[in-house]
Amino acid sequence: MMVNGAVELSCGILGRLRSKKWLFGWDITAILEMAYRPISVKLGHSIQLHSKDVEGKITPLQNPFRRWRSEIDTYKDENESGLDGPLLYFCPLHLNTNHFTLLEINEQTKMIYHYDLMASHATIYRKIKSTLTRRNIEVSGFDRLFEGGTNSS
Repeated sequence: MMVNGAVELSCGILGRLRSKKWLFGWDITAILEMAYRPISVKLGHSIQLHSKDVEGKITPLQNPFRRWRSEIDTYKDENESGLDGPLLYFCPLHLNTNHFTLLEINEQTKMIYHYDLMASHATIYRKIKSTLTRRNIEVSGFDRLFEGGTNSS
């Protein structure tokens, strides 16, 4: 299978979708690339938020969104005329070296959403005001993309 005319993948990726096997970052990126989407939807490559050392200790990475923020700024500059309409950005996030979530930046609603099926009850019901993902969003300046604030967790 060819993705974007540049990357060749084995059909084994389709089998992993139906199983309980771990998907790798490039699997998720390829699947998102193959999906139909309007021109106003932009995809980021999977971003790893943590690293694991040889002893198994997991630590947060410093400013993991830096490259993606630069890509978003480029998309915004290219769409300055607004011909593509408000842009919508999606990016898979790789948390704790064992879990994927999805980050959405929506120019139309001027909101940032973080979808995490394994989020704690306290995070879902906003009893925890700051998470690692939210702090990374703030450090990268995503929270200043829109006038009117963000909605991230």
